[in-house]
Amino acid sequence: MSDLSLTPRQAAQIAQRLYNVKDDSISKAQEVPGGLGLKGNYAVNNSSRFTATSGIQSLGLSQDTGFGYVAEGEGQFQGHVLIAVRGTNSKFDILTDINAGVALSGNKHIGFKAVFDSYSDKIDGYFKKANKNPSQVHVVGHSLGGALATLTADYLNSRYKTPVKLYTFGCPRVGTKSFAAEVTQKIGEHNFYRVHHENDPVTLIPIWPFYHAPRRQEGDRNPGYSLSGGSFIYHSYHFMDSYVGSIKFQNWNAIASKALAEATKPIDLAKWLNLASQSNYSIGVFSTVAFKMIGKCLTWLIRESEKAVFGALSLIGFTVSSTIDMVALLLHKAAMVSANVADKLKKLMIVIFKFLGKSGQYTGDITTAFLRWVLNLLTSAIGAMYKRAIYSPQVIQVASNKTDDDIPFKPTSGIG
Repeated sequence: MSDLSLTPRQAAQIAQRLYNVKDDSISKAQEVPGGLGLKGNYAVNNSSRFTATSGIQSLGLSQDTGFGYVAEGEGQFQGHVLIAVRGTNSKFDILTDINAGVALSGNKHIGFKAVFDSYSDKIDGYFKKANKNPSQVHVVGHSLGGALATLTADYLNSRYKTPVKLYTFGCPRVGTKSFAAEVTQKIGEHNFYRVHHENDPVTLIPIWPFYHAPRRQEGDRNPGYSLSGGSFIYHSYHFMDSYVGSIKFQNWNAIASKALAEATKPIDLAKWLNLASQSNYSIGVFSTVAFKMIGKCLTWLIRESEKAVFGALSLIGFTVSSTIDMVALLLHKAAMVSANVADKLKKLMIVIFKFLGKSGQYTGDITTAFLRWVLNLLTSAIGAMYKRAIYSPQVIQVASNKTDDDIPFKPTSGIG
């Protein structure tokens, strides 16, 4: 039983229902119909709940609230442990999300790492006080909670060598390519259950240099458990009730099959960029496919630019606000020494303008200032959708055939 996994439905219900632990005790959260979605599988009490600090502590803009719980396995999960971490539920949590620099220690998102650091000692306290040596730990989270769950899983495996299974829904990118590859190697690619709607804006940020895990060392991307939506990026695909509705009674193999088929299709980026930049080629404004291809082309161009301008990134360095500046400067420098990079960069600018609904407005500029402006436009457009996903009220679908496990749960306000 040590290799037993949560089903998609079990993991989704846990992620959806844990938002009430932000302000309420475990016992009060359990009074809601359906409780925390743990019935018969995990036991919790008020001491199971842990708090964390979100916001930007260095600016005095932070708050300590309930962020999750540690639960004891029972029944078929006897000997297992569950750690569930909630997503964005306050203005301080949003400050965490947008604090998107790279922590110099560990190549992780600064904001996510700061929140994790504020509760890691409580995770330590549980394992040390209870003298626990679980056969399996399951870590679950949605959105910001998915990012924190990723850091939690990485920490548990590194510190306690504990077998971990990680389940995330609508998770943003948590760290750099090296972090994504390292955490994949430590936890094991088969132990990642990264569920995402293709149209969920939160899963598209932050942009380079951040990457999703699992990611193989050789660079091939594992697509995770991708759920198809419409043709365009839209904020409502981020809501947990959207994930619960999409999963329904599917198993992991069924969810993964489509994503794997899509990920293994060969992609000729140069051919796509040439075609997409032509004036008679139409790109839907905020098209999901177009944004993914823009991201692939941008990453490809950054790699080409690093070859053309060796060592530029290490000289520029990382700060909280410099990621876009760094990319813009690198691309500009590379374009000045490589006609091939300059040609591809200009075509990418045309495609980005089309994606943003500004077709025909590009003048051919590739100065650092202009590139910075365009990249800011792109990230701001996706960021606006992210804000809608965080601030908009969730639409709760009422089940017509209710059981203890099927009664819909409405979080206090948090959806990310």
